[in-house]
Amino acid sequence: MSTPIGQELAQAVAWLEDADGLLIVAGSGMAAGLSETRDSKSLARALSVIGRVRPGEDDIGSPDVFRDSPRAAWGTYGKRLKQYRDTDPHPGYAILRRWTNAAPQGSFVYTSNVDGHFQKAGFAVDRIVEAAGSIHWLQCVKACTPQLWSADELTPSINPANGWLAGVVPTCPQCGSVARPNVSLAKDWDWVPNRTMRQHALLSSWLFPMKRLVVVEVGAGTLAIRRFSEQHGPRVIRIHPTDFDISPDVGLGFATTALDGLRQLDECRAPALKVAT
Repeated sequence: MSTPIGQELAQAVAWLEDADGLLIVAGSGMAAGLSETRDSKSLARALSVIGRVRPGEDDIGSPDVFRDSPRAAWGTYGKRLKQYRDTDPHPGYAILRRWTNAAPQGSFVYTSNVDGHFQKAGFAVDRIVEAAGSIHWLQCVKACTPQLWSADELTPSINPANGWLAGVVPTCPQCGSVARPNVSLAKDWDWVPNRTMRQHALLSSWLFPMKRLVVVEVGAGTLAIRRFSEQHGPRVIRIHPTDFDISPDVGLGFATTALDGLRQLDECRAPALKVAT
């Protein structure tokens, strides 16, 4: 695996040291060993037991499973919720926090991840856009209300025999229908975007006065997220082990994992910035 070295590394470090603000764009590659693909497969197996879908079908990640098979759906998402709660953010988050503290205008996070790990790592909650929502917030499966509510009190119990939810299915306090995570799923016409839209408005206000913005894109594999980074060039630092290509007019691409790339860039930064807290 190649790593960020030489002239391009020096240029990226110079951008970081000159930045008035950092736009941190993070995809699934930033997660600490958390795999949504694994969750989709487990949900496929659970649903296939009752004949709802065959493993691999496109609607495995659709909101229909919460309507039709809520115990199977919550079995999978309940395990995800516990995993995200129990897993600590890897050291790359702390590196980004140091860079944030060294930039005059700090940073703003734009992430497609739903794990809540940027909040867990100490990033300000009003400086994060969760583009696909968050598993830590709930909504009505029918979207009967635009209101969301916290999942903090939810502690799903999973039946080890079939992977389904063993306890009470969460319900909407407004209409009594099944509750689901406020996560944008496939063909999800009922996802309630209000919280994410408010986050977008805060990001726009933060971006407006920025003169020397640097985008640090980490582990973003989806085209939409990568395009979002490129729209805020021309100083984009793209870190990805395989999909690292980027036009030189827009930024620099480094073929490495999220944590390794962040560590190497951090090691090359000025000592005064490395100790910023």
